[in-house]
Amino acid sequence: MKKRFPLLTAISLLLLLTGCEKILIVHLFDASASAINNAEFIKEEQQVCHGIVDALKSSDRYARIPVNSQMAAQDPDKITSREKLHRECKNQPQPKGEGTFSCPAWQLAIELSDRYPEYRPLIVTQIQSDELETFCTSTLQTLSRKISDRQGQLIFIGSSNEGSKFNSNLWEELKTLPNTKFCQKNGRACVTEAINSLR
Repeated sequence: MKKRFPLLTAISLLLLLTGCEKILIVHLFDASASAINNAEFIKEEQQVCHGIVDALKSSDRYARIPVNSQMAAQDPDKITSREKLHRECKNQPQPKGEGTFSCPAWQLAIELSDRYPEYRPLIVTQIQSDELETFCTSTLQTLSRKISDRQGQLIFIGSSNEGSKFNSNLWEELKTLPNTKFCQKNGRACVTEAINSLR
């Protein structure tokens, strides 16, 4: 019986490791002046961030990318300190320029996803789209296709510009895209559920 125990333990550990998917999580969040001045939006964005961090494993990669008119790219980090990531959830970058543009953010998500083909992608969009932005059907379709090909998920969390032409086009497009989910409320639970479902 004593000889069997290490063997059973090793088999269980192997099954556990092989059944755990590595996930690439890209959180695109609004860093415009209008978003930063919206206390409810900031609270929800931080809750989503904390939910992502809580669900991360050391094998994952994570990028939290502020989106505005002068978006800065960031390569997804290895998970080394959950405490540090929780602290970063509370940091609000200063807005740059005017407006928030979703299409360049989605293009960046495509590029980051392509860099890590061995990871299952989860792209979280939490942006109040600029009313003046031209909707980019092909960019969104390409992102969705790439995510679906690797059995990932594309999540949209809330928006305060529901009457804009951009968002009208977005909601119509979401109906046709695979592996896509829209969460109007409780974004934290939404992303946690998504991460667990991708494991």
